[in-house]
Amino acid sequence: MSIPNDLPANHQPHPNLKRVTPDDGKHYFFGYYEKFPWDQSHQRLLANCATFRDRRPTVSDPLQVGYVDLTDNNTIYKPLAQTTCWNWQQGCMLQWFDNQSIIHNIHTPDKNFASQIVDLQGRIVEHFDHPIYDLSPNRDRAYSLNFARLTDLRPGYGYVGQPDPHAQINAPSDDGVFLFETGSRSKPQLIISTADLAKQIGDPQAEHKHWVNHIQVSRTGKRFAFLHRWKQQLGNLWWRTRMVVANHDGSDYRSLIAHDNVSHYDWLDDDTIVAWCIGEDGQQGYWLYDASGRNQPTKLEHPTFTGDGHCTFSPDGKWMLSDTYPDSQGCRALFLYRLADGHRVELGSYYSPSPSDIEIRCDLHPRWSRDGKQVCIDSVHDGFRGVYVLPVS
Repeated sequence: MSIPNDLPANHQPHPNLKRVTPDDGKHYFFGYYEKFPWDQSHQRLLANCATFRDRRPTVSDPLQVGYVDLTDNNTIYKPLAQTTCWNWQQGCMLQWFDNQSIIHNIHTPDKNFASQIVDLQGRIVEHFDHPIYDLSPNRDRAYSLNFARLTDLRPGYGYVGQPDPHAQINAPSDDGVFLFETGSRSKPQLIISTADLAKQIGDPQAEHKHWVNHIQVSRTGKRFAFLHRWKQQLGNLWWRTRMVVANHDGSDYRSLIAHDNVSHYDWLDDDTIVAWCIGEDGQQGYWLYDASGRNQPTKLEHPTFTGDGHCTFSPDGKWMLSDTYPDSQGCRALFLYRLADGHRVELGSYYSPSPSDIEIRCDLHPRWSRDGKQVCIDSVHDGFRGVYVLPVS
């Protein structure tokens, strides 16, 4: 992926956008869109650092994990650890465990997937024999899934290093969504199996290959959601997708969105989810769904909502932040949408084309600060991957 000398005319970054990662020949990014990279003080911003950007990572490619000290005008990057367990879309699931430590996924010496907590001096505080996907808000529970299966079925979201032990089984009964307690050494508990998910959608004989992805916990941890996918051709898609919601322990799990195509989503509160999906009118768009089942879905209307984006709500729940995929000139729009009245605020357009190998693309993946006063993105418009911050208060 190369950046032209003359950027396209519709590459128009917001004038207040600031790159906070160094210009040192390396490539910095955070990863996905639904986590807070800022710490509680808003003085540190998490970032991953790679030495290349033009190919997929292997088990021999270390990724530095650390943070940028935002109190330093020279934007000094401070590495804390490294990992070979990562991908370009979501990094290594790097996130704050508390205000004095981080958590991220790693390989063990025999290349199994695991995770660790590291303090701000780079010391390993805790090791888990299982990788994480998402954490409960108070950090007492971690949710996990089969990352090796993702490597086979959703390239770019899994990790290399171990083959899928269930590769020959379409809907294994001992795979699916796992839960473990971060304060104990107990093994992960399988709380929802792919075999049961297959039965739930009418595939009891597992004629199709099933998997789960994109686990996200609600605002207070009362519920979690995930995408259940199975390999069945649907138009120009090679899989079908539904959204499943469950109580925090996996009980009472059920379909929330079952119209064959669900993509990015975010929790507004413990009951409400926004998702880009095929909605109740049979058309794609941003829809609000009630996980409790009490209210009917509603559509977020705006004439510019013509394509999928990485949507996430401000901490106060008043604004939706999202982006778009590249237009004909390779530029991605960044915007805010006010839920009260449908007002849209443009936050710039950024050159970030899709390369021939889609796994190494750089989506904006916009993310909020914890106080809702700033957002940050990953972008390559300066000729390398960098993390950029924009005040929006």
